Amino acid sequence: MVAWIILSPAVGGFNMAIHPDYFDQLQGDFLSQVEQHQRQVEQKYGLEDKPFGLSVFASDTETIAWVEQSGYVKEKHMYTLTTRSLDDAIPESQLPDGFTIRSAEG
Repeated sequence: MVAWIILSPAVGGFNMAIHPDYFDQLQGDFLSQVEQHQRQVEQKYGLEDKPFGLSVFASDTETIAWVEQSGYVKEKHMYTLTTRSLDDAIPESQLPDGFTIRSAEG
């Protein structure tokens, strides 16, 4: 596999990855093709006029530079995946019948 994308039209974003050996070769057209396809999917479902969002690991400086050159702007936090109050007690885990938890040694 050389590259992949996951479109998320409901949130106006996508995730993608390009194999490092092909990054320089693909980066020029890849992002614009992904954006075009994302817009088509958004139009199909009536979700136009949303800004695009793209997740990039903070350590991936090459991709950050590439998408910033393409007009993307870094946001501090795009969204929070999960939250939980630390004031509430965490319920005890209940395993289904027949399941056990044990240490593994290797």
